[in-house]
Parts: sequence; structure tokens; C-alpha cells
Amino acid sequence: MIKNYLKLTFRSLWKKKTFVTINVLGLAISIACCIVAYLNYDYDASFDVEHTNKENIYRLNSLRNFQGRITKHGIIPRPLGALAAENVSDFDKVANYINPNEKFRIEDELFNTNIVFTEPSFFEIFTFERAQGQLDITENANIVISDELAQKYFGDEDPLGKVVTQVLDSGVRDYKVAGIFKKKPQNSSFGGVEAFASFENYYLTDPERKKDDWTRWTTTFALLTDNSRIPAIENQLNEYISLQNEAREDFQITNFYLDPLVGMASRASSDDVSGWTWQAMHPMAVIAPAIMAGLLLLLACFNFTNTSIAMAGSRLKEIGLRKVMGGIRLQLIRQFMLESLVLCFISLILGVIIAELLVPAYAQLWEFDLQLVYSENLGLFGFLGGMLVLTGLLAGSYPAFYISKFEPVTILKGTQKFGGTSPFTKVLLTGQLIIALLAIIASISFIQNAKYQKEFDMGYKGDGIIHVAFDNYDEYEVYKNAAVNDGRIISTTGSQDQLFEAYRNDPIRFEDHQEEVDILKVDENYLETMNIRLAEGRNFVKDSETDIKESILVTKELVKRFKWDNPIGKRLVWADTVQLFVVGVIDDVYTRSLWNPLEPMILRMSAKEDYRFLTVNTRPSEVVEVNEYLEAKWKEIFPDRLYTGEYINLEVTSANNVNKNIVTMFTFLGLVATILSVSGLFTLVSLHILKKLKEVAVRKVLGASVSSVVLKLNKQFFIIMLIAIVISSTISYFMIGGLMSSIWAYHVELGAFVFLTSGLVFLLISTLTVGTKVYSAAASNPVNSLRNE
Repeated sequence: MIKNYLKLTFRSLWKKKTFVTINVLGLAISIACCIVAYLNYDYDASFDVEHTNKENIYRLNSLRNFQGRITKHGIIPRPLGALAAENVSDFDKVANYINPNEKFRIEDELFNTNIVFTEPSFFEIFTFERAQGQLDITENANIVISDELAQKYFGDEDPLGKVVTQVLDSGVRDYKVAGIFKKKPQNSSFGGVEAFASFENYYLTDPERKKDDWTRWTTTFALLTDNSRIPAIENQLNEYISLQNEAREDFQITNFYLDPLVGMASRASSDDVSGWTWQAMHPMAVIAPAIMAGLLLLLACFNFTNTSIAMAGSRLKEIGLRKVMGGIRLQLIRQFMLESLVLCFISLILGVIIAELLVPAYAQLWEFDLQLVYSENLGLFGFLGGMLVLTGLLAGSYPAFYISKFEPVTILKGTQKFGGTSPFTKVLLTGQLIIALLAIIASISFIQNAKYQKEFDMGYKGDGIIHVAFDNYDEYEVYKNAAVNDGRIISTTGSQDQLFEAYRNDPIRFEDHQEEVDILKVDENYLETMNIRLAEGRNFVKDSETDIKESILVTKELVKRFKWDNPIGKRLVWADTVQLFVVGVIDDVYTRSLWNPLEPMILRMSAKEDYRFLTVNTRPSEVVEVNEYLEAKWKEIFPDRLYTGEYINLEVTSANNVNKNIVTMFTFLGLVATILSVSGLFTLVSLHILKKLKEVAVRKVLGASVSSVVLKLNKQFFIIMLIAIVISSTISYFMIGGLMSSIWAYHVELGAFVFLTSGLVFLLISTLTVGTKVYSAAASNPVNSLRNE
């Protein structure tokens, strides 16, 4: 029986091979996109799952409420970790954790790397796979390094017992390699860690660091077996709030709380938890691809169902004869469902092949370690099996269950009509076009947004700017005197702080109103070098002690928040005692790119001995050459140290790259959706024309013109497209606008241009695709059609 079903299935499919091929390819591409979306989701959901104790690991967090604005921080005062380990008996293990980027040397090679200073209990809390030696940092002289770092610097040599030297301002500190661990993947909170050493070394390498300093913060993890004790533990921790708030009057904490490791990386992104570098993807980076892939799959299934219904008219006699010969409805349902499953299975195989190409391309866009691995991946096989069943049911259920119920008498008499463009197929077609238009509108919207953000006035122009960091003023002065005498350098500035690199965020008060502001200490050349516009008042005066002591420049955002009409001369209070006077107003500077809302900023004049950054301005066309020149000078002056120069526009460049990748992704999805919907429209129109050939011939014999016939054939499809444009424009206004708002604080507003352009583009593509087919039918010789009839 199965053999007979399969024979009938392939015979039926072969008769309509053109339309079947279109359906299979469309479904295969959609399945490939769904596989990418699944792997993207699985990558994010797999953050930190490798730890044996993951359900019992917590990070000690702090919460701050500043004027109704609640902020979460993944760090606590450094002394609190030791107090928690000593006094909170419910904790099984506690480990302080700090992750600076430090300079190291192995033999003659200098490099920067992420090292973690932590307690030996860290390896009892978290699971790290040992590759060689022992993960032992009980001795201060021990260091544990990743297998990648060992391979890079030791090659095939045995790294155990080798010396790794930390390069410090005050000298060097040697460590002995005690063990090698397998580096964590990117979807891990410790994905960038290359080395571990004892937490004591953090204090030994800098005598100014004190264990009882409540003004300094660190990350602290704890292992807790009895989760029911969390409220009691948090109450114990909150007893130390007064010590923290006395030490930092400028940074008052509301309470401490425990943050579970499970989901921690995702919350760091969604809840904007500061103080923790490794975050999972933005929620929309998971949700948006999944929604778009799901819509593409739905579109392909609509295509499949529509085509099956449209082709059903040619199989009515087959159904009638099979019923007359004793066939029962269940057999017909099995036949139609088998046809559907066979096509879906072929599509699934092709989809996996296409996914082999799409996955690396997607991973390259976002620099993910995303791979299509089949071995030991039960989740993927379950997903693929679910896809097969889902697509089979979505695509084949309606034709199978509806067509099989027809009575043989009505079929054989010719009174039973089915196929073509029924109300149901029109609804499905409208759904297809809506999905395609949503994808097109999204593509055009994100292209427009990328252009908007690229041209957005960030308050400074960083295309030709390089900054170099120093440990102290003496280094700054030596380097500046040697390096800045180059004709390609337009201007230079010295500063204690720098955009995107180093600045503080503190509360500042005007009368009874308090605001948190970014504070940068700079010199009198900072505005000129950074291309920041002075809107009102004056700049700092060179060597002015008064300006160093009390003068500030403020951004327009701060003027707006304090509701000043005349800001010049206004007195502000910082740190409760320091009085500052506004001497100038500058344009707003977006220090957090366009992801987050603008924060107000003040510039203070820095004393020369506090300079830690040299910033140079050059022509954008010469910035690479100037950077190479600055690096060469650095190597002459500091031969034993790594060059610290960076392009200041890296943050903006990174944001532009994200925009570019989003545009690429949505353009691809829009293109696929358009091809699927137009191919579905082409199939439906073609089958509709086949059904209408006799009517077309009769109309032409009776004198109808080609144009009137074309209009008659196209009318209902044109109305469907107009309905789809209206519905998709309404949905996308809210959906795409909401998506952009969840990603960026500042983005383009969707306007009529986007919707009109999208509608016209789709109408043009659809008309060109089906117009030839319709015209060919309308212009054909009616004699041929009537002779066939």
C-alpha cells in the first residue's frame, strides 16, 4: 500500500513539476532561515550552561535609586566580599573577581590580555575544563592560562613551569604556569578570559590598592545550596549599606541583592546591568530573526497551500473515480498528506544544505562562533523533526481534509468546482503579500535608519582623531615633545579623561535640583581638536588657575534639564563642597553612541600634571599614516611597551557596522520574502489563467480588446495587493517602530516615504512578474483554446 501511495505521489507531483519546484525551493529557503534563527537562539540560550553548579551560583549585585531612576550594578564594594565569606554562613563558597586588561611578556613578546585575579574557590564554584597541569592559584606566584594563549606563545613546548611576566609601572612580576584550561566559548561570561592568578596579586602589584577601601568595587560570586535562604542573606548584606554610603556620598546604594548565574548574561543586556563586560545578545537580536524566519516559513506554507488548492481542480475526477472504485476518505487524506510530507522532506534536506551556506555568513556578520554541528546535538534534530511535521501540517492539512470530503456524484456530474482563486486562497495570498511587504518595509526602514544615524550629529567629529594613553604626565610630556612635530598633525590636546575611554559620572547640584553628569577634565585645546562647538560663553583660558579651580563648560542637555534661560555664571555644587561656575555652553556630545539616551556632560579644566591622554587631530585621509607615525615614535621612546594609540571613532564605526549588518540581514530577508510571495502570486495567476482560458477566448471572439481582458484577469489580484499594502503599512508602523525603539534611543521616524516606496516597489515587481503571463494569455489566439475545449 505504501508503495502505491508513493507511486501516486510522485506521478502527481511530476505532472506539475514547475509549480512543485517553485514551492520546494521557497520552502527550503525558509527552512534554512529557520535553522539559522534556531542556532542563533540556541547560542544565546546556552550562555553559561556548562557549569555544574549553575543553578546554585549567584553574583552579588547592588541597586541604586537616584531621583527615581533605578540602576543595577554587577559589582559591590571590595571589602563586602570578604565580609560575606566570613559572616554569611549560608554561602558554601565565595570568590572575589576582578578582570583587568594587563600587560604581559613571554620571553621577548609583549602583549595585553584579560587576566582574572580571584580566589582559589573560584574553580570550586565554576566548571573549567583542565587541559594540562592543575588549575591551582593558591600560590601567589602561580598563573593558569588558556590553551589558546599557551599555543600562541609556547607552541609545541610544554608550557608548565614556564615564566609569564606581568609588566607594571613599578617594574615586573613573574608568574609560573601551573596549569592550562580550555578557553571558554564566546557564549560564556568568561569567554574572553586568558589567565587566572590569585586575588592577592591584585594588591601586591599596586601598593595603593587597599583591601578595606569601600570606595573601590569588584565582582563577587557565591555558591549557595539552599536557595530558600536568599531573602535572609540579602538582609544580612544590606546591613553594610551604611559603610558603603559613608565612603561614597556621591554614589548612594539602596540595597544589595543576589543575581542568579542562570540568565545573568541576558539580564546584563536587557536590564542594562553595568559593571559586567560579557553580555548575552540584545533580546531583539534573538527575537527579530526568529520572528522574520517564522514569517518566511508561514509565507512558504501559504504558498504551498495556495498552489495545492489551485491545482486541486485538475484532480477532481481522480478523486471521484477513486471513491467510486471503493476508496475511502481516510485513504485520500493519507495520499494528500503523504504528498505534502514528501515535498516537505525534500525541502528540509535542501534547507539543511542551504543552511550550511547561510550559517557561516550570518556568523561572520555578528562575529559569533555559530556552527551547524549535527553530532550530539539532539536539540537540532528535534527542531528539524518538528519543522518537518509543522510544515507538513501547515501546507497539506487544508487540501487533504477539505478536498477529500467531496461527493463522487457531484464531481463526476461536473457540478463540483474547486481550485483557482477561492475566498480562502485569496485570504492566504493576502497573508503572503502582507508578510512580503513587512519584510520590504523593514529593509527600506533600516536602510533609511542607517543613513540617518551615519549622518547624525554626535557633537564632535572623530574621523581624523587619534588618542594615545599614558600612565603618568612625565611619559605624556616626553612623547608629546618628540611626536607632535609633524606637518600632518593639525592640532593636539592633553587631557585627564577622554570620550569612550575614561571619565566619571557623578551627581551635581543646582539649588535643590540634582542631576548625574559625565565629567571630563581637559585642556583649553580640547574643543578645537575634538571639533566640539562652543554654543555660548567662552572657552577655558590657558594656564588659568581660576578655570582649573572652578570653571566649567556644560552641554545643552544640562541647560535643558536645569531649565536655565541664561546659563552663563550659574553656580553648581559637586561632591557637596566644590563650587563650579558655568563659563560656556557646548553642543551635546553623545558619549554612549545612539544606543542609550543622551547624558548631560560638563568639562573641567585639568591641571597639566594630571594629563593621561594625548589627542591629535589630522585629516581623515591621512589618519592611518599619522597613526603609523605615532606608533613608530612610541616604539622609539618606549621600546618595551605596547602602543596605546586608538582611533577615537571606533565606537561610532562599531555602531555603523551594526547598522550595516542589520541592513544586510533585513535586505536578504526582504528579498527572500519578495521572491516567495511573487513566485506564489505567479503560480496562482498561472493556474487561474489556465482555468480562464475558455472564458478569455469567448470574450475575444465577442470583440473584447486585449487591454480589457488583461484588466479583467488582473483586477482581483490588484485589489488584493492594495489591501495587503494598507494592512502591512499599519502593522509595520507599530512593529518596526517598536523594534527600532528597543534597539536605539535615537532612530529615524517611519514616514509616508517608506510605505509609499515599499508599496510601489512591490507593485512594480509583481506587475513585471505576472504581467507577461497575463498578457500572453490575453493576446493568444482564441481558436486554440476553443479547439482544445
